[in-house]
Amino acid sequence: MRFSMGLVLSVFCFLSVMAQPGGYAVFVSAVDSKGQPIRDAWVKVIPRRDGIGNIFDQSFLPTDGSHSKFAAAIRDRGKGEYDIEVTASGYDPVRKTILIECCSKTHEVVLERSSEPLPELPKLVTLSGLVTNTFGEGMYGLRIQGPSGYTYSAEVDPSGRYSIKLIPGLHRIEFWPSSCTRYTLEDYLIGTEDKLLNLTTECRYRKGASGINQPYSRIVPK
Repeated sequence: MRFSMGLVLSVFCFLSVMAQPGGYAVFVSAVDSKGQPIRDAWVKVIPRRDGIGNIFDQSFLPTDGSHSKFAAAIRDRGKGEYDIEVTASGYDPVRKTILIECCSKTHEVVLERSSEPLPELPKLVTLSGLVTNTFGEGMYGLRIQGPSGYTYSAEVDPSGRYSIKLIPGLHRIEFWPSSCTRYTLEDYLIGTEDKLLNLTTECRYRKGASGINQPYSRIVPK
């Protein structure tokens, strides 16, 4: 199992990446020849010699425990062609060039089986819930570090709902919304059954407004 090369604070969610000045969000999905997600895949950007490859982090963050979809942030000149490499146990590696631009679609990369045996992987369970502020507005900024060492970026919709697939075990849940109280749940146990976790944070203002100051307080898991 490969380990993440670092925590990318700006890749908490897809929409927050797009907010980075001069940056672009990159999405890659790794599938087999039948179009099925490959769980033990890993994606990274290969720096280019022409200088375009000035990226926020060379490793992509998986968006869930299935390891089949990845997100990263490209900054500096941003838009242009980048080389990526996709690897997974039991498959031949793939290196290809993709075009990165504003609002680009997910790039699907197909890997072919190799002679190497496939790894035995634990069954995935689903963690889902709602992340909001005390005004009831959906918030971004949820990431989860699993027992394997991977850090996952949970995809959250505008209402604050999320759903992410994880392996069982102890996880570190970090809820770090922008300009709001931040909180971390250490050693949060994910068992063998699907689980619900709602999180609420205090924010100074409503989203997109400059209203009355609200006092900070500790985030309360529900």
